[in-house]
Amino acid sequence: MDDQFLLGLGGLAVLIGLIAIRVPIAYAMILVGAVGTALVFSPAILLSQLKTLAFGQFSIYELSVVPFFVLMGSIATRAGLSRDLFRAANAWFGWMRGGVAMSATAFISSQKVSAEWPGMNQVVLMPQRSNNAASATPLGPVE
Repeated sequence: MDDQFLLGLGGLAVLIGLIAIRVPIAYAMILVGAVGTALVFSPAILLSQLKTLAFGQFSIYELSVVPFFVLMGSIATRAGLSRDLFRAANAWFGWMRGGVAMSATAFISSQKVSAEWPGMNQVVLMPQRSNNAASATPLGPVE
């Protein structure tokens, strides 16, 4: 068999072994890939790839705007805009049966956030609890 093929099988075995001993998958893959690249080519090529690939991944425009969306959401929450948007949605949909849940869904859609967003508890879940909603009701539409 080819030496590179055997090296690949060995790398796969090491990867599975690292995952089995509960090393995070990303770290295990980085380690096995780096060692494999250094063995197949040379350490100089590995260092060159680390330099260019890191810049290439962090310079993608689509991913560079994510921190700005998080910052915008934090500023909106601090300024009270998020609370006002939820109150507006609640005024439009709150009179219907399940209106508070619809308000939460409308708010989440307008903010483009998920239930994991830190301000969600203050903006959406607290008003639902104050309306004496069932304990399972608030998280249903949010998730």
